[in-house]
Amino acid sequence: MFMGDFKEATEDLATFPEDSPTLFEVLIEWVYTGKLRELKTHPVTKTINYSPELMYQLADKFCMEHLMDTIISAYILHYKQQNIIPNVEEMKLGYKIPGKPFRDLTVRFLHYLLTEFRQNTGTTLWSTKDIQEMLITNGDMFTDYLELVRSHPSSTTVNDPRQLPLCTFHLHGKNEECEHKSTWQ
Repeated sequence: MFMGDFKEATEDLATFPEDSPTLFEVLIEWVYTGKLRELKTHPVTKTINYSPELMYQLADKFCMEHLMDTIISAYILHYKQQNIIPNVEEMKLGYKIPGKPFRDLTVRFLHYLLTEFRQNTGTTLWSTKDIQEMLITNGDMFTDYLELVRSHPSSTTVNDPRQLPLCTFHLHGKNEECEHKSTWQ
């Protein structure tokens, strides 16, 4: 970017207007400390202090796979510790993130939500209309969801994605050592 005939190289400046200043603060904190800012849910508004989905996208933009694994792990652990499931808007945003890990996690949350979660809690978090709208407007999500349902062995429970090994959603290969293993256990 800062080499050659690129505008950024001649001006010695790069701008990222589509990314929020908060996300850059989180990125710089991680670069200097090696620690990702903790995800916190506001007690009244129930919003998270920064978007892990968009933070993941920013890390992807800079090819920071270690940070991407850290973010998706923090995201899963946040939901696990809060004992909550992503809402419709978070699912839509999570599925829009390019790459397999976030999309896979989102579809697994949906599968769990529509089967085991409802059976275990006796509640439904979303209306049928909300689910229908989400799947109709996200055709790839609908296809991925159907493929997951069809590949799931019959007469077996659907695993809560919050309980799966975090490496399930990491970018490293299945047989590669996870740099986060000691951090998240």
